[in-house]
Amino acid sequence: MEIVVCQRCGRKLKNKKSIKKGYGPTCEQKLLQDFYKKRQITIDDILKMKG
Repeated sequence: MEIVVCQRCGRKLKNKKSIKKGYGPTCEQKLLQDFYKKRQITIDDILKMKG
């Protein structure tokens, strides 16, 4: 059986879902948080767009 490691931290993946995704559950959560933080709009951003 091939050893599959997390694409973010390099730890060995054991769960079939994690292996399919390429990330462990903790790293997947951190990636999602980073993804949404980068796309979050603040009130300052909205005010800058208006004028």
